[in-house]
Amino acid sequence: MEEIYLIRRIVVVIVIIFGLWGLTKFFFIFWLWYFYDRRIKNINGKLIDIPKEINEEFQGRGVTTAGIAPHIASRKRPLEAELEKLECNRRLFLDRIRLIFSIRRKL
Repeated sequence: MEEIYLIRRIVVVIVIIFGLWGLTKFFFIFWLWYFYDRRIKNINGKLIDIPKEINEEFQGRGVTTAGIAPHIASRKRPLEAELEKLECNRRLFLDRIRLIFSIRRKL
């Protein structure tokens, strides 16, 4: 009788370990989306909308593409810097996660 309880406890512990393993992966995917991918998507959307906004501001005036280009570049510069920073942080986060999972595999 005690052997059955011992085997049952071992199975429960193994199931808990694999469950936690799966939950950590899900947690890291959610973290990646919430703190990096969502913000990167929003910034990319803003970058795409900048030329449209500037064209709407200059609507009705005789402005060439070469005349609008400096305005577009000046608005894109801070967003591109923020985007580069977020992408760098995302890559560093992914590197840390790969390191954690490679250490767990070796154990």
